[in-house]
Amino acid sequence: MPLVKIERLSLEQYRQDFRFILRSGPYLRIPVGFTGNLSGTTVDSAMSFFFCKHVLLAEAVFGLALSIMMIESALCLPLWPLMQ
Repeated sequence: MPLVKIERLSLEQYRQDFRFILRSGPYLRIPVGFTGNLSGTTVDSAMSFFFCKHVLLAEAVFGLALSIMMIESALCLPLWPLMQ
């Protein structure tokens, strides 16, 4: 049992909060950016698989190739601001 009574929000309060979030420009950039980033990573991973399978004819080592690609991307991320 909690020591403090938990107050539940009404449906109208949820609607008001949701409208406030939709009008907030900086907040909306976060899910849009996340969706773009996720889409790019997904397409890149899928295309890498087909490249390994059909061009390199090395389907068995795809997991290793993908791991190396992801680690190298994470390690090179701090260099992006320097490439202006």
